[in-house]
Amino acid sequence: MNVAEAAGRELFARWNLEVVPTFLVFDKAGREVYRAAGFPDRERIRSALGI
Repeated sequence: MNVAEAAGRELFARWNLEVVPTFLVFDKAGREVYRAAGFPDRERIRSALGI
């Protein structure tokens, strides 16, 4: 998303983001299972998703 645009700012606020970039991962139910500022950690994402 582009936080310089209105839609990006809305999502930035909705998900309580503090820095750009922030990487979010959601499970099949739509629950946030992983959040990281900067470069994501592949193994932590897999662990959060149970794969």
